Amino acid sequence: MSKEKIIKILTKNNVKPTLHRIGVMEVLTTLHTHPTADEIFKNVKINYPTISLATVYNTLDILYRNDIIKTMKHNNEPTRYDFFHEPHFHLFDNETFEIYDFKDDELRDLISNHLKDKKIDNHSIKDFDLEIKVSTGNDFFYEETFKLKK
Repeated sequence: MSKEKIIKILTKNNVKPTLHRIGVMEVLTTLHTHPTADEIFKNVKINYPTISLATVYNTLDILYRNDIIKTMKHNNEPTRYDFFHEPHFHLFDNETFEIYDFKDDELRDLISNHLKDKKIDNHSIKDFDLEIKVSTGNDFFYEETFKLKK
């Protein structure tokens, strides 16, 4: 993603586009591996050698609080970060601990329509995330489970 697009995203979300924030966003929009803060830091440091790990953590917090990125936490694993470029779910591999993006508009619509009718005392549903746990090498599970029947 270009720096100009990153600056537009930050500005649109009322986040001042500093050099370090742009650098963190460059890494998040380039890496599609759901990196940890340490992985982001190592990658940002290549082009922005003066950035500190604390700045990376602070930037990630600002991006998260402004709904620019999402976080994922699994058991004792470090928090992982994902640039929210379009609605998608996550497949979490229990064996390799890898996270894959999974886009399924039909499933999103099905869940969204179901939740519209639900009443939760003193709350309204703003958004929802779905994590689907899978096992490596189990193509049958992936193929058969995620195709919705009409």
